[in-house]
Amino acid sequence: MSIKLIFIAHIILLLANVVYNSKTNDQETFPKLLYLTPKSSKASYTLNERDSLTNEIKKGWIIKSEEEIELLLYILVDGKITKLEKNYESFIYFTNNESDLCQNITSRQSPQAFKLDFIQDRSKLRFTENDAFVNRRRARKLNDLSSLKNNLNPSIDIETTLLVAETNIKLKHSSRSYFTCLSFSKDPNENLVFFHQGSKNVFSQIITTRDLLPIYLVVIFYFVLLCFSALFSGLNLGLMSLDLTELNILKKIGNEKEKKYASKIHPLRKRGNLLLCTILIGNVLVNSTSTLILGNYLEGIFAAMGSTLLIVIFGEIIPQAICSRHGLAVGAHTRFITYCMVLFTFVVSYPLSRVLDFFLGKEIASTYNRDIVRELMRQAKEDKGIEEKQFKLIAGALDFKHKVVKDIMVPLNDVFSLDINSILDFETFKIILQQGYSRIPVYEGSKEYLVGMILIQDLLLNDPADKVPLKAVIEYYKHRVPKCKLQDSLGSMFDKFRKGDSHLAFVYENDSNLESQDDVVLEAVGIVTFENIIEELVQSDIKDEADTKRERRKQKNRELLKGKLGNVSLSHENLNIFVEADHSNGPLISPQIRKALFYFLASSVRPFTGEFINPKILEAFLRMPHLTIEKRNLSGNDEFIYEYGVECDYFIIILDGKAKVKVGTEGYEVDAGLFSYYGVNALANEEEKDPLECIGNDSSRRPYKPEFSLKVDNYCVCLKITRQDWKDPVKKSLMERNLNIRESKLRENGGKNVKDTKMIRNQVASESNLTNNV
Repeated sequence: MSIKLIFIAHIILLLANVVYNSKTNDQETFPKLLYLTPKSSKASYTLNERDSLTNEIKKGWIIKSEEEIELLLYILVDGKITKLEKNYESFIYFTNNESDLCQNITSRQSPQAFKLDFIQDRSKLRFTENDAFVNRRRARKLNDLSSLKNNLNPSIDIETTLLVAETNIKLKHSSRSYFTCLSFSKDPNENLVFFHQGSKNVFSQIITTRDLLPIYLVVIFYFVLLCFSALFSGLNLGLMSLDLTELNILKKIGNEKEKKYASKIHPLRKRGNLLLCTILIGNVLVNSTSTLILGNYLEGIFAAMGSTLLIVIFGEIIPQAICSRHGLAVGAHTRFITYCMVLFTFVVSYPLSRVLDFFLGKEIASTYNRDIVRELMRQAKEDKGIEEKQFKLIAGALDFKHKVVKDIMVPLNDVFSLDINSILDFETFKIILQQGYSRIPVYEGSKEYLVGMILIQDLLLNDPADKVPLKAVIEYYKHRVPKCKLQDSLGSMFDKFRKGDSHLAFVYENDSNLESQDDVVLEAVGIVTFENIIEELVQSDIKDEADTKRERRKQKNRELLKGKLGNVSLSHENLNIFVEADHSNGPLISPQIRKALFYFLASSVRPFTGEFINPKILEAFLRMPHLTIEKRNLSGNDEFIYEYGVECDYFIIILDGKAKVKVGTEGYEVDAGLFSYYGVNALANEEEKDPLECIGNDSSRRPYKPEFSLKVDNYCVCLKITRQDWKDPVKKSLMERNLNIRESKLRENGGKNVKDTKMIRNQVASESNLTNNV
């Protein structure tokens, strides 16, 4: 009996459960949202998102809040539907509640309920198979009663229809996921009843996102990031390319702005690895951030191309082009931003910089050797940064240490020297003056055996008429001449000459033992002077009036004169013969030549001796510029000064250059050099022994006709004195002589005739105007 009661109860319970399940299935399961998908041709959407704060995975479609999105929904409804009627309505509602409870919205005009439009156009479904827009299917619903699981496996067959719908929604932002509630009604007068579609179907859930900042702030922020990217990129090139050596140089010799900028940058630049890490970290940080921001507003290839173009053009090319030219100024004005970035990235950049210092060592400032400095100067010269003369001077100083005496010495064949057995007569003085050297080596026997040196000032007190032996002068002064070898450096010779003992040294072979053979005369190979060293240092020849005279006379290249010695400056108190040259309109004649000319004429040429001209008047007369003439034979034709048998009335003496004298019936030619003179009889012949006869009537005087010819050999400077020019100083000398005679007679008379004395003086003074004009 009890078994029958248990069996009947079990059957009753089973039937009740079947009836209950069939009712709940009709109410809760249908309509069933299989899945929804955002529908857009301009944007792509993704599923699921991981919360960066809680590390929780949010499930569903990710869409932007407050943005209208078109959704495509696939809905399963109960019943057999073969044709969509106009009165069919379906609404969708989104909630943040995960439970099966949905808020009942009865009004169809509620903004929280979005109406679904069923698709009747087959093309909108985009099916791959040739299916109808409405599909019917048989759904099997398992019975979940736990009491029946072990005993039965019942199923309920339900007639269902798959509908496809679309709608536009706009959701507010929520930190939680949105779940779907769906309603379906065949009668428009019925109240809306929404059914929760569950929390396990990720295709029916939505996650909303929103921008952290408004769009205008995003644009400003992106622009700021782009500026920082440009700054870091420019500083990477501008600052890191500045070497510490270059900064130190700019701090000392730059202009005012460069000194100011270099002083501000140097403390930051000296920590090279820390600055490098800071700039690179900052550059990567702002570039990555700007790329992420742009990726939120552009998609795919557009985001990649836009970010690349903006960063490359405005963040790399333009700032690096600017900083490569103005990196010093940009770095100085933005140093506070750089310091802030150092502090901001200190936790990362400082350890990295210490690692670099440990493995690579601290940054070493650049150093420049001689070749690099010369090449830098050469580039500066080509860029017009320095002049050619400045480049030669710097190049000469750079190479000076590595040059030896052999490179600049003057071979003995090019050296003007005197034999120790020479006599200091007028001819020797003439040769010395003609050469124009201030230091003259002296040899004994052969030119290779140099025994001493004379200075031009050693000869000032010597009268050529005394004919003093040169050996006596050498033994009296005993100038000590340094000795050197071919391979001695110019630096050591410069130090020797700088001490002032001597500015000339004799050069010997390298194997010569100069120290142990100081008193032995060795065979020299040349000489070197202080001027040679200075010329090598400044990479230019040093010219004086002697150089100019020789160039004009011989028309040779400057290199032929490289072996000359420098002039010694003498004061007027020491020697009044070496006075400043008289720069007149005529050819240049050195004061030495003019003084020697005066002595020579006053002592050797009769018309200019004291018999005819007072020495003071003669000295003033020789300063007249029109007397000096210059002759050049440029055409190749003979330029005659005198012609045989042609009448003339002038006197000639050669002061520079050469001429040729043609004498005899065979036309024998002889060179005429310095102080060669002709035409004495044109001024005063042998018959005219009294000056009064010389200044008499020229009509009764026999004219002068030379018995020779004198022509210019390339170049010649001479003194040309006509008879009329010569008569003026003669007359003046006669006046001075008469004045002296009259004054002496007045003094003998006791000075009683004072009136006569004044009259004589006034007369002589008026006659003396000629001398003053001269």
